[in-house]
Amino acid sequence: MKAPYNYLFKSYMEDGEEILYIIHHHVILMLKPLGIIALFHLAAPAGLWYLFPKLSLAWLIWLTIGVTKFTLELFSWYFNAILITNLNLVDVEWNGVFDRTALRIEYNQIEGFAYTVNGFWNTVLNMGDITISKLSGNVVNIAGVHKPKKRSQLLTKVQDELVNRQLQKDHTNLKDILTNMLQSHIQEHGIRIDDKS
Repeated sequence: MKAPYNYLFKSYMEDGEEILYIIHHHVILMLKPLGIIALFHLAAPAGLWYLFPKLSLAWLIWLTIGVTKFTLELFSWYFNAILITNLNLVDVEWNGVFDRTALRIEYNQIEGFAYTVNGFWNTVLNMGDITISKLSGNVVNIAGVHKPKKRSQLLTKVQDELVNRQLQKDHTNLKDILTNMLQSHIQEHGIRIDDKS
C-alpha cells in the first residue's frame, strides 16, 4: 500500500529518505486485544456508570484508562510495520510510547524474500509470515502479514528496481572517473603511439 502518512514515521527516516510503501500486520490480529479492552475497559464502566451514577468519578477514571489503552493498542498496530524506503527496509517495532526499535536492512545486503502461510485460518484470512534472508546468513522474520505473497513480491520488485538503479549510478560514476583520468593523462602526457613494427 502506498504510504499516505509518511510524516508519522519521519523520526525513523534519514535525510533524503522517502517511504515508498508501508507493510502492517494483518488487522485481524488487533481484534482480540481491542475486543478485550472494549469489553472490560469501555463497555463495563459505561454500563456501571448507567447503573450506579453516584460513582461517576470512578467510572470516568476507568473509562479514561480504557480509552488510553485502546488508543495505545491502535498505535502499537500501526507503528509495528515494515517501511519500504528508497534507501533501506526499516523494520519498526513499537511496544509502547517509551519502547521502540528500528532495524535497517540495506537492499544490497538482502539475499531474498520468502513467505509462508500455515494453517486453515491463516489460509482463509490470507495471513502469513515473510522471511528476509540476508547475505550474512541472518534472517529477519515478520509474522502476521496480510497477503504475504503479494507483499513478498512487492519487496522483491522494489529491491530489484533500487539495486539496478544503484548499479547504473555506480556504472555512470565509474565511467565518469575513467573518462576524467584519461583526459587528465592526455593533457599531461599527450597522445603517443608506439609503433614497434
